[in-house]
This record gives sequence, structure tokens and C-alpha cells, in this order.
Amino acid sequence: DGRIRLGGNLFLPAQDGRQQVSIAQALIEHDLTRGTGQADLTLVPLHFARDGLQPVHLTNLVLGVAADFVGTVTGAGHFRWSGDGNVTSEGDFATDAMDLAAIFGPVTGASGRIHFNDLLNLTTPPGQALRMASVNPGIEVQDGVLLYQLLPGNRIQIESGRWPFAGGELRLRPTTLDFDAAASRFLTFDVQGVDAGIFLSRYQFDNINATGVFDGTLPTKF
Repeated sequence: DGRIRLGGNLFLPAQDGRQQVSIAQALIEHDLTRGTGQADLTLVPLHFARDGLQPVHLTNLVLGVAADFVGTVTGAGHFRWSGDGNVTSEGDFATDAMDLAAIFGPVTGASGRIHFNDLLNLTTPPGQALRMASVNPGIEVQDGVLLYQLLPGNRIQIESGRWPFAGGELRLRPTTLDFDAAASRFLTFDVQGVDAGIFLSRYQFDNINATGVFDGTLPTKF
């Protein structure tokens, strides 16, 4: 009846000593008469390991952003096209515990869900959340939440970041990171209400004691 329907698996070819890896299951339909159709791609759970599969094997967009991923990603993407050539896409992906080396320091136990409103341009709505068991931008902090949005042109809008820190709080100021530009990147952290005694106790300085609460600013360059 003038329709095409096909399904199959997408594979990452074997290369550099790695075996062929199954990436996703695909189901594609197209109406020849109306010129409309859809493609649904469901990830085979992707298991990243330092000596195995890495996101950089799938896309070079992660170069200079993050590396050394250890963990699993699941999700699915959906594409729709109309007879006039209009294409829409969306997708949802998730991880429950990911370790990685990010531009602002090593991250452990990252978890979250990300919704793409345009998979072709890799953009999202505002308010995407990433939770981190720990991150170390110079001083290790734990149990943080980062809110962000992916913008066109390989840019990330950091909306906010908050971590409890030594009886107070560490906050990341809003900023936009452009990963298409080969340039230094700046992040500014505000420290609020930090207890000096708790702070020093983390580093086990036997000959230093302090009391009081302090605030401050930590401008950082990566």
C-alpha cells in the first residue's frame, strides 16, 4: 500500500582493537504517497569503561568537554518528517551513576535525565538537572545539583549549581560555555556561610585551628 517499514540494529564498527558494539535498535516507517514518516531509535544500554567504549568513539563533540566515562546510558530518540520536508525530533536519555573527568574537575556518581527538544541540533529546554555525588574543581564538594540548558552551536547555558560546603554553601554563577571556541573557559563560584573550623577539619591540619564564618568568591579558569 505504498508504505515502507523496516527495522534493525545500528552498530559501531570494530576498530582500534575494539569489537563491534551494538548501539541502538531502529524502527523506520515511510509513506511513499504522502512523503511522511518516522524513525524511532532505542539505545541498547551503552556501558562506558575507561579501557572500553567511550563517548568519543561515537562523536567528537565531547572532545575538550569530558573524558574517561565509566557508567551506563539508556534512552531513545524519535524523528518525524512531513511531506513538505519539515523534520522534528526529540529524545530522552538517562544515567544513574556516571563517573567522568569534566573540564571543571573529576565527577563521581553523576545522575540525571536529559530531554532533547531537537536531536538534530542537540538542544534542550531550560532546567535540565544533573546531580553529582562529588566534584572537585580544586576543593572537593559533594551532593550537588547543576541546572543547565544545551543551546545551538555546541554551547551550554549553566543556570545554577549548588553544593553544601563546610556548614555553608558553594554556588556556581550562571554562565554560557562555548565548546566550539578553542579558548579558556571561566567559572565563578560563590562561597557562603562556610564554617572555618569545619573547613579546616577536612584537611587534618593538626597545628591550625580557626573559628568564624566566612563568605567569598572563587573565580576559576580552565
